[in-house]
Amino acid sequence: RAVEDNEAFFKKYPIVVGEWSLSLGICSWATCGNLSNDEVYTLFGRAQKRVLKEVSHGHFFWNWTECPDAVDWNYQLAFSRGMLTGPAPQMLPWNKAAGPDPLEMIYNPCDGGSEIRY
Repeated sequence: RAVEDNEAFFKKYPIVVGEWSLSLGICSWATCGNLSNDEVYTLFGRAQKRVLKEVSHGHFFWNWTECPDAVDWNYQLAFSRGMLTGPAPQMLPWNKAAGPDPLEMIYNPCDGGSEIRY
């Protein structure tokens, strides 16, 4: 959903994104359910590329190669794994007032039996 927020911002203000990467904060990883690291990077990379292509005046991926084995900071590695090419994921519409985000059921499903115990 953060990519959608970026899209709205870029539509409002014409900018060039000086640098971006596949690096994600710890809170992002906490909501990925059973997805592999590569699946998460691919979903984010493709979605971000779509938004940047459609609404920015240009962008630069940082870095060509920061670390040989760190895909989040290595354009060559991410590109070779298909994380920056191919179709962007379908973003299902969501009305916050109508209930839970439908993407949660896809990417981080809950069995519905969660409860807090003391």
